[in-house]
Amino acid sequence: MRKQKYRTNNVVKYSQKFLGLSLPVIISGLFFGAMHLSLLFVGMGHWFVSFIVFNTTVIGLIAAYYREKSDSIIPPIIIHFTANVVGSIPIIIILLIS
Repeated sequence: MRKQKYRTNNVVKYSQKFLGLSLPVIISGLFFGAMHLSLLFVGMGHWFVSFIVFNTTVIGLIAAYYREKSDSIIPPIIIHFTANVVGSIPIIIILLIS
């Protein structure tokens, strides 16, 4: 029990010290990115999905960080909305050109 508690405390301390983020923020960011793995099942390529999962994980970390710091849901909503708009720009350009 004591070893397990020691390891858990070290993981939490290391993650906070290394990234400056709390464990709930890290978990939220990872889950946000992992939710986009479902794109594999709709026929998107592995590299494209990897790119999306990486970016959404970073966006999830940023949104969770600002949620924790501001104690408000508004900053993550704005971050999510902005990420969706920026991510849609290439599709909009392609549709306008063709």
